[in-house]
Parts: sequence; C-alpha cells; structure tokens
Amino acid sequence: MAFPGSSGRSAPGRRPWCRTFAALVAGLAAALALTVALAALAPLPPSDRGALAVLMAVPAWVAAALYAFLDRSAGRAWLVLLAIALAAGLAASLA
Repeated sequence: MAFPGSSGRSAPGRRPWCRTFAALVAGLAAALALTVALAALAPLPPSDRGALAVLMAVPAWVAAALYAFLDRSAGRAWLVLLAIALAAGLAASLA
C-alpha cells in the first residue's frame, strides 16, 4: 500500500535490501564480536563470562540492526558496523 501522494515504488537508486543485509550480516558480526570481547575482558569466572556473552548476544544484535535501519545511509551503516566488529574482534584477540 502506498502512502498518499507517492507512487508506491522506492526512489531510483535506493536499495531497500541493503539495510536489511547490513542489519543481518554486519549487525551479527558486530554483535558476536562485542560479546566475545565482553566475555574475554570481563573480570568474572569463566562460566559466568560464558553466560554473560550468551545473554548479551541477542540485545547487541537487536541494537546493531536498529542502528542499520536508523542510520542516514546504508553504506555508512555497513562501515560503522564492520568497524565495530573489527575493533571488538581485535580487542578480544588481544585480551
């Protein structure tokens, strides 16, 4: 259903699937890297670190997916989410 005054099609040059793909792929990479870094850096016993990582994975993925849809452009969303994934992965590997 189209909004009043619109043609019902997306604007030329817009890719609605790009944000969805960024939310699914880059958002998952960022969320998993963040939870692994959190588990590696948390000053807790190993069993509690694992539980914390499992519990924080879904909220982190939801936050990353929301960011992908709320950002100004899909390209910037990709860039920011992949940068977060890279930084968190680097922090986890150095811990």
